[in-house]
Amino acid sequence: MSTPASASTNIYIEDTQGNPVYNFDTIDAIYDVYVENNFIPIIEFGFMPYDLVSNASAKATYLLDGWKYPPKDYTKWKNLIIAFLTHLSQRYGQQVENWMFEVWNEPNINNYWLSTVDEYCKLFDYSVEAVKTVNPNFKVGGPALATTASSSTFLDQFLRHITTGTNYATGQIGTKIDFISFHTKGAGYSPQRSYGHPVSLQYPSVGKIVSDITENINIVAKYTQLNNVPVIVDECDPAVGTIYGVYDNPNFIVCNTEYYPAIVAAMILNILKISPRIERITHWSFYMEGKRMFEGNRSLVTNYNLYLPILNGLKLLEKLQTKQYSIEISNNPIPLNGFVTFADDNLSIQLLLFSHVDDYTVNENQTATIQFNHISYKYVLVKHYKIDINNNNIYFEWVKMGKPDFLTDEQLEYFKSYQQLKLFSDPALYQIENDQLILESISINTHSVDFFEIISLD
Repeated sequence: MSTPASASTNIYIEDTQGNPVYNFDTIDAIYDVYVENNFIPIIEFGFMPYDLVSNASAKATYLLDGWKYPPKDYTKWKNLIIAFLTHLSQRYGQQVENWMFEVWNEPNINNYWLSTVDEYCKLFDYSVEAVKTVNPNFKVGGPALATTASSSTFLDQFLRHITTGTNYATGQIGTKIDFISFHTKGAGYSPQRSYGHPVSLQYPSVGKIVSDITENINIVAKYTQLNNVPVIVDECDPAVGTIYGVYDNPNFIVCNTEYYPAIVAAMILNILKISPRIERITHWSFYMEGKRMFEGNRSLVTNYNLYLPILNGLKLLEKLQTKQYSIEISNNPIPLNGFVTFADDNLSIQLLLFSHVDDYTVNENQTATIQFNHISYKYVLVKHYKIDINNNNIYFEWVKMGKPDFLTDEQLEYFKSYQQLKLFSDPALYQIENDQLILESISINTHSVDFFEIISLD
């Protein structure tokens, strides 16, 4: 047998006669954890196993770029997908129908794909055929492109192929697709690694994210045959560079601070305004082992499994319900936005209030008044959470402590307690008058998130 290929989890190797040998041990270890924790994964088909690489010379540099090539045999690729999905079905049952399968990652850039658009379309066709062979209810999509200056051409060509092109696997016109996916980042810091040299201040931009998504949505809208196909933005992140942090480029400091949950809230609100076709937005984060405290990677936790502000921000977002409610906000000299929902039982209202500008150096305070209209309750209890530089922000507690890289038992105990999401103030009782609830003199900091739970006591 050939040398195992770690880049593909060793799922596929060939024996001396060229017959496939499948190994799902690593795959099982990964997905068992997902299932145990009730996650619904988006599974990406990639990258190319060593023994399937089409470019023979690339095998010598497989770990560098050999995994970026198309398969040498599309039937073997199809059979690999069939074997993989059959295994998932047998191991996890019907719940796999709720999972999503995506063909490759960012095939429009040579970081991940060293071939043509047409060749990617061929890979997509054979992958879809394999997926639907196992179960026609399985959801498969793509192209998971990176939004760049030239990505619109790739997306347009791909969508033209799946709507009017000849399917490489079936010979028929068109290819089934269950979702259309692409990625966007709020910034690409240059350089990603400064090696201690001074760098210019750069900030993740909500405006860039909105522009990227709008451009892609406009291209998708041209293909009316796909009007019922949802769109997912399955990498929607403030900055490029998962492994990079503050020791590479100091601009990555935002990953540690209150700026991160504020920009994520701003991203979500603005994306929801673009198109109702956007079904989901996902955020790509990692837990980095072997790093220093508060390294500034795109992560939800730092060493000792301590929560970053973004994790508490996501916990607040999780509290939002599905039904939207309207409010009025006044006294906001700098941008201030609110997203309001209410529960299905109509017994609670949730307000996510955030301030964000695309400039981390802006540090201003303002006071706002929030008015809720058409309140049918007589009495409510208001709970107030806040994430800013001074609240629910473990990073600045660590800075105050002197930035220790290794924590004593006493320090760790303190941080474990501090990191838990805490109320900003004691719950307050309000009597509703004239069907209105008015929250006055709410102090808001730039790059902050405030969350109000309004609970009926009737």
